[in-house]
Amino acid sequence: MGYIYDSKGELCCDFCGKPGAQKYKCPFGWCQPIAACLECRKKNTKFFGKKYHRQIGCELNKQKAIADSLRRQDALNAGKYIRTAAIRVNENIVKVIFENKEGQETAYLMSLETYKKIPIGITATVEDFMSLGEIKKTCNTKLC
Repeated sequence: MGYIYDSKGELCCDFCGKPGAQKYKCPFGWCQPIAACLECRKKNTKFFGKKYHRQIGCELNKQKAIADSLRRQDALNAGKYIRTAAIRVNENIVKVIFENKEGQETAYLMSLETYKKIPIGITATVEDFMSLGEIKKTCNTKLC
């Protein structure tokens, strides 16, 4: 989601729409900063504190992102290949491209069912997919 600016280029408040707002960061650094004028900032204090941002998942999502980033770096440092792209070949087959720390690519074909077992956005290695179903190496790393 983006911000709204008036015709003069001033940031508008997310609550009342008036120009002259300031951005207030998430206490966990996860979600987009809230644009608020001083009046609305005072009226809506609950939206700016840790309690609210914890309730909407900011703290947990930030922790998950940090853990996944560490997992990704550990996998790359161990010489593993990480999923970087995928395309459906047909109704039931997905071609997945993996890349290592040096930028070398490899590609595998797998069932859509196997591919969907690891959500997009989560670090996944070739070995992760191998443990979930049959995958087959292919020599072509092009997506088209």
